[in-house]
Amino acid sequence: MKEIAVAIVGAGAAGLMLASLLRCQQKPFVLFESQKQVGQKILISGGGRCNILPSRMSLDDFESYSSKKLLQRILFFHPLEYWKRFFEGELGIPLVLEPETGKYFPQSHSAKQLLRRWLEWLNLTAEELYLQHRLTGFRRDSGKYLLDFSGKTMLCERLVLATGGFSYPKTGSDGLGWNLLQQYVPLHPPVPALAPLVSEDPQCFSLSGYSVLVHSQAITAENKLLFESRSPLLFTHFGYSGPAAMDLAYTLKFPGIQHQSKLLGKDREEWKSLLEEYPQNKQILTFLTQYFSKAFSDILLENIELNSQQILSQLRKEQRERLYSHLARFPLSVKKTQGFVRAEVTSGGLDLSEISLNTMEVKTLPRCYVIGELLDCTGRIGGYNFLWAFSTAAVASRGIIYE
Repeated sequence: MKEIAVAIVGAGAAGLMLASLLRCQQKPFVLFESQKQVGQKILISGGGRCNILPSRMSLDDFESYSSKKLLQRILFFHPLEYWKRFFEGELGIPLVLEPETGKYFPQSHSAKQLLRRWLEWLNLTAEELYLQHRLTGFRRDSGKYLLDFSGKTMLCERLVLATGGFSYPKTGSDGLGWNLLQQYVPLHPPVPALAPLVSEDPQCFSLSGYSVLVHSQAITAENKLLFESRSPLLFTHFGYSGPAAMDLAYTLKFPGIQHQSKLLGKDREEWKSLLEEYPQNKQILTFLTQYFSKAFSDILLENIELNSQQILSQLRKEQRERLYSHLARFPLSVKKTQGFVRAEVTSGGLDLSEISLNTMEVKTLPRCYVIGELLDCTGRIGGYNFLWAFSTAAVASRGIIYE
């Protein structure tokens, strides 16, 4: 029976980064991947351009059932600049900043080229990478782990689970590792995150392809602000997409959640000032089409039962109030997400209280480490989930190398 020092199961962003950090310290490992190729989700990230890192980060960019204090221990293990230096200096992959979004992309704007260069640097041998090896079970045996790969059994001293969640199952994230881990420790239920939103509002279909900047908000049944972000909202034939919609997807796991948006990121008082400063002998439609398309402006007015030809000076106080409120709290009629088949990540997973924050080792499974998407932390769109994958890999590498 083959015996391995460190078995890393899953060759996505987290698994590849852990392998890279172990390589830097000349620590032996074996990487197992269920697919024919590693890094499948990396290849489709950022529309194939791969927004590998954000340029700024705060704890508010992540959601988790765990406390901010626990998140901080992991996310601030290395500063953002460390990861930029690692890609550019160590891997030789120059990054460029997209100023309008705050995202870092490879200079090539090609996920395929980034992955190829990363693998060239790793220079994995046939003894270090096993493709099309699907973990179907594991158990402890005399302080080590017996791993079952569809009938083939291997033994390892340390096991690292980097299998991802349920999102984009065709890339290999089909929930198998999640289900295996759940046999030993409880996990928060999986929920599609960073996914397009489905609506039954026919107005979405008529606006399909139109995008508008919004300050989107998720409000709980207790009228508390759960989440907010400022980004583009895209209307589609099925509902909503774009960063604003996808960031809201995870909030559907909370009952009674309501979604609304400040159009152009402006609140009621800002819209009031803009309207009052505009020539009052003009039509209301003329005012709105400064900021929005005619089709969207028509729908805005239809929603609040105002005539598009009405002169601003003729608007009654309550009509103006309806307009301000609608522009500052534009409702999003959301039924559900498009599910894991279109979700970029999985929300839920292993609670951070179940692991050692110094090593990423599961407290009840000695020498078993969990990194990446299997953990209960989800970042917003823009490279934050890559950052989480890299940060958890870094903490795990310290546990494997020094403990």
